[in-house]
Amino acid sequence: MLKKILKVLGFCGVLVVFGCARTPLKKQEEALRVTSEKLRYFDDLGLENLKTQLQVHILALEKLGQLQQKMTFGSEQLTRQQYLQSLRFLLSEFEKDPSGAYYFRALKKNFKVMEVYGGKSWGDVLVTSYYEPVISGSKTYNIKHSQPLYSKPKDMVIIQWDEFEEKLPHLKRDQRKEYEQKSARKILRGRIETSKSGFPVIHPYY
Repeated sequence: MLKKILKVLGFCGVLVVFGCARTPLKKQEEALRVTSEKLRYFDDLGLENLKTQLQVHILALEKLGQLQQKMTFGSEQLTRQQYLQSLRFLLSEFEKDPSGAYYFRALKKNFKVMEVYGGKSWGDVLVTSYYEPVISGSKTYNIKHSQPLYSKPKDMVIIQWDEFEEKLPHLKRDQRKEYEQKSARKILRGRIETSKSGFPVIHPYY
């Protein structure tokens, strides 16, 4: 049963770079396929970092909830609960041996590796990733700490624009336009002010 569940694992966000035009995809399921290439599993940045990111990924999904929501990876479809089980299984294999031997063995035995429908051919993609920097700070200005770090404004609100589009189709904009890089959803940021009539209104946040 576990082997059936542990099918797909994705750690990186993938940005498809379109060069020469290829046949447009008609279905989401066509974006990924199981690769036929024989791969060698390794991590050149240190396994402790990989373990940490597994833990972070698990905590994020647990906090997100909605465990019966479907996740699609090409022709494969899992619930978020099944995906979480897969991550926890990999983490448990990691904890058996810090060298990663059990982890890579489990990865090779129980998971399918998928490639992306790329720009010019399958797998022709640019993979991007993010990191969390650790920086020193000071509560007072000095030569070393000369740039301020601001917290999120207390009056900032987020508008889930895609929900408005769903209910009011005439509000739909150019689908190719990127609303905000940090969000997978279409969102707008604004601030609430009280109008002359006494009702709260939202203005764009600049």
